[in-house]
Amino acid sequence: MPFYRQVLRHQHLQLMKHPLVHPFNKLIRFQVLQHAELGKKLEQIASDSQGKVKVDVAGYSNRNREIYKATVGTGDKVVLIQSEIHGNEKTGTDAILNILKFLGTNSPEAEKIRKDITLVALPKMNPDAAELNRRGNDMTWAEVVEQFPQIAGANPSWNYTYKMNHSIMSPNLVSMSIVTLILI
Repeated sequence: MPFYRQVLRHQHLQLMKHPLVHPFNKLIRFQVLQHAELGKKLEQIASDSQGKVKVDVAGYSNRNREIYKATVGTGDKVVLIQSEIHGNEKTGTDAILNILKFLGTNSPEAEKIRKDITLVALPKMNPDAAELNRRGNDMTWAEVVEQFPQIAGANPSWNYTYKMNHSIMSPNLVSMSIVTLILI
């Protein structure tokens, strides 16, 4: 098992022991999904929900990978959650799948939430970087300039090329997105 998956699994197991973590999270095994698996997992959640969770393709990445959108609920208040805008921050995707799975059930809590809000979830915003397990976009600076000619002559931002060819997983960053989602 790669080191970053070991770190994520350890942090997930520690988080599941926390008394504020909702019991539905304790029932679902932690996983790091590759892009090809994500679509299947979302379709399974939609199927199991018997129409409560709807899954669409919101768009496509630079490398033509689907960017999935899941919607659940009928409330007037719309809540948008997203994960993996930085491709090396994996746990938010799993948290979103857990939330969708829970909201697709017939539990009284899930029904109340579905009546109160409409949840729009983008579980993997940057599938290209996620597949490479790196923070940033996978386009070269030349490709960016070609796609956006108005920035020709500008220098890339300080973090654009930083560690482009290395996968870095900071244990301190891993749990940030999952904690935010659990506290909703």
